[in-house]
Amino acid sequence: LSQRTGFLVEALNFGFTHISRHAEVIARQDADDVSLPTRIKSQLQLLTSNDQIALVGASHLNIDINGSFQRVVAALVDPRAIRARLRTGMPFAGPSIVAHRRLFDALGGYDTAFDGRLGEDYDLLVRAAELVDMSAVEDPLYVYRTGNPASMFGAVGYEYRGSKALVPQPPPLRQSVIFPNPRPPVPPLRSLLHK
Repeated sequence: LSQRTGFLVEALNFGFTHISRHAEVIARQDADDVSLPTRIKSQLQLLTSNDQIALVGASHLNIDINGSFQRVVAALVDPRAIRARLRTGMPFAGPSIVAHRRLFDALGGYDTAFDGRLGEDYDLLVRAAELVDMSAVEDPLYVYRTGNPASMFGAVGYEYRGSKALVPQPPPLRQSVIFPNPRPPVPPLRSLLHK
């Protein structure tokens, strides 16, 4: 199954809609990253051990485009710490997630407003945290490749900061537990990208 056109969000949502309706869990991995052999099993164990947790990330190893090790990035595991971190950034790598299918269905997948931009994973986690608890496995079982010019981050070629600023904004009547206070309007995307 493949999709020949569109950006990352469209491809992710296309994939999710074509997964068997019998699938109870969805795992994500970006094409240029790697999962260690025990990743999915460890995340499933955590996901099924607590009825309150509906999405699980993982600590990860950063490698460069040639596969050379750079550093270990520890994921946050406590749901309260994850919610607090989401006010400013990511608690774990967005492509490292394993989640209940019903959560993706409830969220309507990734927000297509982020197609062709960065930030779809951050937005998904913010919206998920408004509904459910999240956690992560502490072991670095996901391998995240950095500096790949063919990746979404490399292809888009602008700072993540501009897209992150959009996440707290929509929809204003959501009564977000992550961003509880009204926030000033964000300038148009064009002005964010050309500062």
